[in-house]
Amino acid sequence: MKKRSSRKPRAGDNRNYLDWVKTQPCAMCQRPADDPHHIIGVGLGGMGMTAPDLLAMPLCREHHNEIHISPELWPQQFEWVVRTIARAVSEGAV
Repeated sequence: MKKRSSRKPRAGDNRNYLDWVKTQPCAMCQRPADDPHHIIGVGLGGMGMTAPDLLAMPLCREHHNEIHISPELWPQQFEWVVRTIARAVSEGAV
């Protein structure tokens, strides 16, 4: 049996959007993405909190790991998220 998350749904949560993000190429290198990366380090979450799903971008495992240890990359996340959202809108995913 699958364990159900105990966290409450929040504004901006969207499982369908995250599933679509997973199908997109990595925002940094265009290789297949492994999973969605939620924007970090910009005050949109707190300790132990994740930013809303609509602020996610596709990243391959290599770049997902890199962005978590490289604060100098954090400002670029805005561009990658905006590009992801723009693609989602143009493809009718949101």
